[in-house]
This record gives sequence, C-alpha cells and structure tokens, in this order.
Amino acid sequence: MSIKTRIIGISTGLALALAAGLTDFEGNKSMPYRDIGGVWTACVGDTNEIVPGHKYSNQECQDRLEKQLKVHNDGLLKCAPELLQGPEHVHAAVLDLTYNIGVGAVCKSSIVAKVKAKKYPEACATITEFRYAAGRDCSVRSNQCYGVWKRRQWERALCEGDLNNDQIAKGFAGYVESQQ
Repeated sequence: MSIKTRIIGISTGLALALAAGLTDFEGNKSMPYRDIGGVWTACVGDTNEIVPGHKYSNQECQDRLEKQLKVHNDGLLKCAPELLQGPEHVHAAVLDLTYNIGVGAVCKSSIVAKVKAKKYPEACATITEFRYAAGRDCSVRSNQCYGVWKRRQWERALCEGDLNNDQIAKGFAGYVESQQ
C-alpha cells in the first residue's frame, strides 16, 4: 500500500503505517455493505458517497482512503490545530479515531480540550472511552462488536507511543506484539 500524498503533520512513514493499520481493522471490501450502524460502507471503512451495488476497484479504494484520511485530518485540525505541535503518534492515533467515529464526534469530545492543554496521557486514556457502537458496549465480547474495542486498545497504545511503525502497520497484532 502506498500513500501518494503526505498526511499533513504526520511523517510519510507513520502515514503509511497508519493506512496499513486502518486496512487491518476496516478490511478492504470492494462491494458496499451496511456497517454495524446501518451506514453504507465500502473499501477501507469509507462511508462517503458510497454507491450500493458498485464494485470498487483496488485503485478506487486506495484513492478513496487517501482522500478520506486527508478530509478527516483537515477536519480534525480545524478543531485541534495543536496536534501539529504535539507528538506525531498522538496526532496519528486521534486521526485514526476520527476516521472511525467522525470529525464531529471527536471535535465535540473531551479529547480535544486535553490535546489543547497538552495533556497527552489524559487524551490518550480518553480513547478507550469510545467503546460503544450502535448502543453496544464493544468491550463485551458477546455484543458482536469486539473489533471496535480491539481498535481502541491499539489506538491508545499508538497514542501513548508504545508502537513502532511496523507494529502500527500490523494493527491489533502489532499491539499484542508490543505487550510481549
């Protein structure tokens, strides 16, 4: 996987690792489907202007991922421009969270105030509070959304600087590797 355009404020290496980690969590599905919340989704978790029934090519999915990472990053930086002055692993983790739950949800959350106050450990700890999907607590395996909880653990480890680029690219497997 290659990212043609650099995500502003994140090194190319970290952006590539983040994109690979995103693909690990989201998968890459060429045929649109409805996600846990009933939203039309395709490619790497993309929910923007999805055409039900259209089969997306690998190139279309790559282009959509790059575009949506930039769109989400731009939106995130409007409410939290301080991320550009903070540790890039914090920026990357909050960007992944933003890609997953949306710019509005992150910008309305307490994580932004913590980033603005440069309280990075507190901001990172906040990530695991976003463990709900479609009204279900995803930290409970039987709720059929445990992947969300695994992703939040990975995002928090990324945010706290506990993962190298290779571990980031491996998604949750990289997080498990970091615990050994």
